[in-house]
Amino acid sequence: MIKVDRLAKITWSKKFIKRSNDLKFKWIIVAMIVVAVALTGCGKTDAPPPTQQGQTPPSSEQPKDAGPPLVLEEGVSPEEHVRKYFDAYVAKDFEAAYNLQPAVNKAKQTKDEFTTQRGGFPISDYNVLPVSEQDGQQVVDVEYDLGEQYGIWVSSWMFTKDGSNWVADEFVVSMKQ
Repeated sequence: MIKVDRLAKITWSKKFIKRSNDLKFKWIIVAMIVVAVALTGCGKTDAPPPTQQGQTPPSSEQPKDAGPPLVLEEGVSPEEHVRKYFDAYVAKDFEAAYNLQPAVNKAKQTKDEFTTQRGGFPISDYNVLPVSEQDGQQVVDVEYDLGEQYGIWVSSWMFTKDGSNWVADEFVVSMKQ
């Protein structure tokens, strides 16, 4: 064990105390604290947090210009429409799937972004759950498996009856609970 000279300790302590009383030394310490806080940004960030997979979750904001609503052809039920979308998705016909989306969902990403994202999350099968209907609205829920890494997801499609046709309002996607 190294012995420390008691006189050396006292001398060092006196020098430190003398320096800490120096006004210039205090301003240097304050400046270092200000710089450290500025560099860390107080822990705030403008970007949404990444998901477990490292991707940024989609925005929940409604797009400013969604365009005209998607009106289903006469005689086509919401369930049939959703099946067309998922059949196209499974077949990797992403252009067809993109065009079958409600206007609100299409406005959230370009066709290229949609194709890239769906290409990264292929599905081989899906299951349409029982359709719920209330007051001229239908909800079609679909379960699909994105594999071991991402698990089972549910896509909930909302439709509103407009005369004799159905209008695709939007769909939301969430991980199955």
